[in-house]
Amino acid sequence: MCGQCGRCRTNRNAKPREAKFKGKCEDLKGYVYEVSLTGADSFARVNREVAEYVARTIPDAGEFCMAMINMDLEDLDEPVFPPLDAPNLAEALEIWREEQKTFVRCRKSRRKAMNQIFPIVLGQCDPAMRDRMEADEQWERINNACNVICMLGLIRNCEVQ
Repeated sequence: MCGQCGRCRTNRNAKPREAKFKGKCEDLKGYVYEVSLTGADSFARVNREVAEYVARTIPDAGEFCMAMINMDLEDLDEPVFPPLDAPNLAEALEIWREEQKTFVRCRKSRRKAMNQIFPIVLGQCDPAMRDRMEADEQWERINNACNVICMLGLIRNCEVQ
């Protein structure tokens, strides 16, 4: 220490800097949904990486890759029961039963995938982002439903508020 300008002194009371949040998923370290103070839009880059990751790693979650990127998950169309006066009613009922089984299987598969994706996306939100999301009036509904697409919309809105 030279004693002349004070620049050489170290601040003995300085606290160590906290490590920057890198996300909870080891495979997605560094891809974090965060509040942007500069207005820089990192949402699209992070969201694409997370979407590709879940499509690769979660069984039956392929449809979520484009759904997360486009922020739009198409509804599943429930089969329509055939009219009772339909020609070949027995055949029409058998087709409806098979379509109904497929619909129920797809709905269960989608719900299971959504329940696995939701905590991954949430785990990639930095603490400031989570605070903003949890303060939003829609959070409880989104969280209870594990609705990934609605959560992404909330993240997008909270990014640069």
